[in-house]
Amino acid sequence: MSLQRPLIALAAVGALAAMIFLPPYLRPVDACLVGDPEARLAATVPAELRDVRLDASRMRVGLGAAAVGGWEDLGDALAVGGQVWTRPTDRGSEFYYRLLVNRTFQTNAFVYVPLARAPAERLTLTAGATAGEVIEQLANAHAAGVIVAGYVRFAELHTIAIAEPAVAGVPVLQNAPRYYTRPMETARNAWAYVVGATQHRTALDAGRPQALRPPRLLAPPAPPAKAASLLHALRLTGAPADPAAAPRPDQALNVGQVARDSKIAEGVLELYPIARAAACTDAYSPGKR
Repeated sequence: MSLQRPLIALAAVGALAAMIFLPPYLRPVDACLVGDPEARLAATVPAELRDVRLDASRMRVGLGAAAVGGWEDLGDALAVGGQVWTRPTDRGSEFYYRLLVNRTFQTNAFVYVPLARAPAERLTLTAGATAGEVIEQLANAHAAGVIVAGYVRFAELHTIAIAEPAVAGVPVLQNAPRYYTRPMETARNAWAYVVGATQHRTALDAGRPQALRPPRLLAPPAPPAKAASLLHALRLTGAPADPAAAPRPDQALNVGQVARDSKIAEGVLELYPIARAAACTDAYSPGKR
């Protein structure tokens, strides 16, 4: 199995933090970060989040890492429809590497759009384009960053998901074979609900004055890529029953990171351009569910 694509996707988590982390005084925010993407790559859990649960019903859409039953099942995830959709990584669980849906969850790195925010615009996707080309298009149009979400039919969808919990302090990038033990999954003529985020590499340019750029946790993507990105897909059994509604659990198959060479057949994405973003606590849940 080639590890290049999952490595790029994981490195993008850190680059994505640079896109969304701005000083709190710029509130009200239009994008929120909970956790530390650098901790995600380092396979650690920030002490301040160890006992915190988030409530997906307080988010419009989001993506990152999520654990429902405990930190040992931390896996790739996205949030939509008031639920988090994740793929548990605890080999001792009956839900291992299966789709799990829940309202509350734990995380060490998660990006989301506040519930009250509406999409600024919609993008109709071009048949034949690849996921990577769409990412570049979005990054060029929204250099400061944008979060996207919507239903997409892929002529060819390639996804992969982390299969072991990254919480024991063994860095992910340097030990990818330890975490990516399952092969890339390919589906043709496949519908999915996708949530992603991207920004142009110039927004992460180390040559810019510090006051004009957010703190950067990782370097921008290596050339020739022009965009840092993170894109997760909830693969569905078929076309959505209601394109205006969130996915239903009985329609969903699995969650994974989308490879850049996945080919698009059709789709519409809602766009949430990022102008003001910060660490947020509004989705913290007092409960234990």
